Amino acid sequence: MTRFYVSKRAILWALPIPAVIALLIGLYCGESTSHILKVATEGERYKTISQAVQSADDGDIIVVSAGVYREQLELDKPLTLRPDADDVVVIDGECQRTNGIAITSSDVVVEGITVKKSIEAGVHIGSGAANVTLDRMRIQDYNCEEAQNQSLAGIAVRYSGPGVTITNSEITRRVELPGSPYGFGNGIWFKSDNTDPSGGEHYIADNTIIGGFDGIGGETEGDLHGSFDKDTIIEGNIISDCWDDGVQVEGGNAEVRVRYNRITGCAIGIALAPNLKGPLYIENNKILDLEPGFYGDATAFKLGRGDDQAIAYLTSNTVISDGDGIKQGEEGLPKLIARGNIIEISGYVLATVDPLPAGSLFDENCFWTTDDAGRFVKLADSRFSNLQSFQKATGHESKGRQNAECSSIVERR
Repeated sequence: MTRFYVSKRAILWALPIPAVIALLIGLYCGESTSHILKVATEGERYKTISQAVQSADDGDIIVVSAGVYREQLELDKPLTLRPDADDVVVIDGECQRTNGIAITSSDVVVEGITVKKSIEAGVHIGSGAANVTLDRMRIQDYNCEEAQNQSLAGIAVRYSGPGVTITNSEITRRVELPGSPYGFGNGIWFKSDNTDPSGGEHYIADNTIIGGFDGIGGETEGDLHGSFDKDTIIEGNIISDCWDDGVQVEGGNAEVRVRYNRITGCAIGIALAPNLKGPLYIENNKILDLEPGFYGDATAFKLGRGDDQAIAYLTSNTVISDGDGIKQGEEGLPKLIARGNIIEISGYVLATVDPLPAGSLFDENCFWTTDDAGRFVKLADSRFSNLQSFQKATGHESKGRQNAECSSIVERR
């Protein structure tokens, strides 16, 4: 039997040029299977977003025309959902549906959608969903029934996988519904624990959050893998009028960074009670005009229930408010390295239940209190009415300052 051998090069030369290009793309780049599905209340095949989701294949893009869509979306496959150009797309739960959007698949992207009036969370991410991105969202009037649960949030992330990204979004507890901005349901809420850790690597940045219980927070607080688990960045958010914590980072906090956030009108600025492992980095945040909240306290940095082998760095933060500065509520204190902070307060600038753990350091801070009853620093049972006595007794703050000029330094930052 005679055999004929034909080289791959000969086959390519024998094909038309367009076919060669298509073949090469398929061989070297993989075939693209994404399709664009269009949704509009009139004039398109899909009249609801849910219809398009059901018809979509993995990796498809759903483009939605302007309108109010009264439905709950179940995003159970990898896809992208976005408005058509600058169209305003609203998903209205009408206080009749559990969520506006429920995401149970990894590799989902949702951009530029408004979600309002959900019974529970506006957007819910769960079931191990990883690499989910929410960008330029507008979420309002969540937790319609005012249930007493922080998880009924603007965005709730419950037992997700790693890599949840929430950016450039506006989350407002009450806009059309009556009620105070102060109430239950966080702006953003995460849940992770030792049994079902998320894996961390989350990114929460440049969001505006008005109202809610915690601006950004989570559970399980007492677990090494609680809340954001690890390797997470929370930066550039503007948070106001929350009933408890502006930012709550309570859990293991391994390589968690909280930086360049502005927190105004909350009860607690940043809560790290507990910090169980670290290192936790809290840097360049501004905490202003605290208001006593659900528990009656006003404190810039809340400590307690921590591990003395854990470590937290407080660096170049600014606090100008009534209330207390750095305060421990319950036993258990992590090592603290505090440098370059400005704390101008009406109570204690620093108050702890336990002595500072070995390895802690306070230096180059500017502390000032308007309290006229001698409250300045309290470490366990020792009280210090001024910086000089604190320096002499502890060796901390060799380059620290205590004067009313602290707030003028803020203007130069």
